[in-house]
Amino acid sequence: MTTQRTAAAASGTRDLSVDLVRIGCLLAVVAIHVGMVGIGGAEAVPAVMSPLTELPFFAVGSWFAQVMPLFFLLGGYGAHFSLDRAARQARPDHEHVRSRVLRLALPALPFFVVMTAIAAVLTLAGVPTATFGPAIDGAGDPLWFMAAFLLCQGVAPWQHRMLERRGAVGLAGASVAVLVVVVLVDGLRHASVAAGGSDLPGLLNMLTVWPLLQLWGMALARGLLSRAGAWAWVVLAAVGLGATALLAQAPWYGPDMLANLNPPTLPLLSIGLMHLALFQLLRPALRRVAAVRAVQAVLLVVGRQAMHLYLWHMAVIIALNGALWLLGAAPEPGSALWWATRPVVWVVVIGLTIGLTWAGARLERVSPRPVVGGLVGPAATGALLLAIAPNLAITRLGLDLPLAGAAAVCTGAAVLLAWRPPGARRG
Repeated sequence: MTTQRTAAAASGTRDLSVDLVRIGCLLAVVAIHVGMVGIGGAEAVPAVMSPLTELPFFAVGSWFAQVMPLFFLLGGYGAHFSLDRAARQARPDHEHVRSRVLRLALPALPFFVVMTAIAAVLTLAGVPTATFGPAIDGAGDPLWFMAAFLLCQGVAPWQHRMLERRGAVGLAGASVAVLVVVVLVDGLRHASVAAGGSDLPGLLNMLTVWPLLQLWGMALARGLLSRAGAWAWVVLAAVGLGATALLAQAPWYGPDMLANLNPPTLPLLSIGLMHLALFQLLRPALRRVAAVRAVQAVLLVVGRQAMHLYLWHMAVIIALNGALWLLGAAPEPGSALWWATRPVVWVVVIGLTIGLTWAGARLERVSPRPVVGGLVGPAATGALLLAIAPNLAITRLGLDLPLAGAAAVCTGAAVLLAWRPPGARRG
C-alpha cells in the first residue's frame, strides 16, 4: 500500500478526539431539540412552539450547529478501522453489515415496540389521534438517521476497497462524480417543487450526500489527507464557509441548514468540508481535552448509551414538557425564564434518558459471532433493507400507529436475519 496511515492507525490506539467530537455532536443534537420544543398556552389544548427557530440568528447559526455532516464524517473514520480489522482477519463484507445492523436495530426494536404499544393503548382508549399523534410523530423525528446511517454502512465495504485500490485518485474521482449527481438531484427536486409537486426526488440524495461524507471520513482515517498543513485546512474551512454562504442565497436552499436536512442537499457537503477542516485544526486541543479523566468518564457513560440517547431523547423531551405544562410549571416558551431553564432541562433530559434505558446498554455492544455457509450474504443484505425501509417511510410520512407497528415487525425480522442467517454455522 502506498497511502500513509494516521498515527492512530499506526499505533493501534483509539483516537479520543474522535470520540469526544462524536459524543459532543450527540449532546449538541439533544441541546438543539431541547431548544426547539416548547409547550405553553393557557388553553385546554397546549400550544407547541419552537422558540429556537424563531431567533433572528438561528439560520446563520445552523451553519455551525448542523452537526450531522460531521457525525457522518466521523462515522466514516470509525468504519475505516472496523473494515481494516475485518480485512486483517479475512472476514467477509457481510460481517460488517451484520454487525452494524444489529448495533442499530437492537436498540431501535424496543423503541418501536413501546411506541406501538402507547399508540395502540391510546387509540383503544378512545383518545383522538389528533391529541397524541403529534407527540408520537415528534418522538420519531430522529429516525431518519437510522435509514441514512444504515445506507452508509451498506456501501462502506465498497468504499473501503475502492480507497484501498485507488487511493487519492479514487477519492477525487468519486467525490467529483457524486457532487455532479447531488447537483442534478437538487435540480430535479427544485423543478418538482416549482411545478407544484413534492420534494420526493430529493430523497435520491440519501444515497449520495451521507455516503460521500462517510467516504471523506474514511480518507481522513486512511491518511490520504494527512499531508495537508494547517494553512490548507484554514483555506478549506474558508471555502466551506463561503460556499455555504453562497448556497444559502439560493431560494431552493435558503439559509436554514436544518431545513436542508431531509432530503439532504448540496449545502450539507459544504458544511461538511468546513467542519472537517475545523476538526483537523482543533484536533490537538481536542486530544488534550479528551485526556482529562472527568471528560473520559462522560464519554464512557454517554458512549455506552449513545444510540438509546439518540432514539429516546425526543420522547423524553416531549413527555417532560407535557408533564410540566399539565402541572402548571412550564414557563412560557421563548420567555427569559424559559431560556434560563434550558440548560437544566438539557441535563435532566440526558439523565432521564440514560437512566430509563440503562438496562438496554448491552444491546449497543453486541458483537455477533462470525458465521459461514448458508445464506449469510443475502441474509445480511435482507436485514439491512428491512432495517432501512420503515425508517425511510417514517422520514417521509411521520411516525404513527401503523408505521410504528410495521417498523417493529421489520426491525425484529432484521435482527433475526442478522443474528443467525438461515443455514449458517459458526465460523
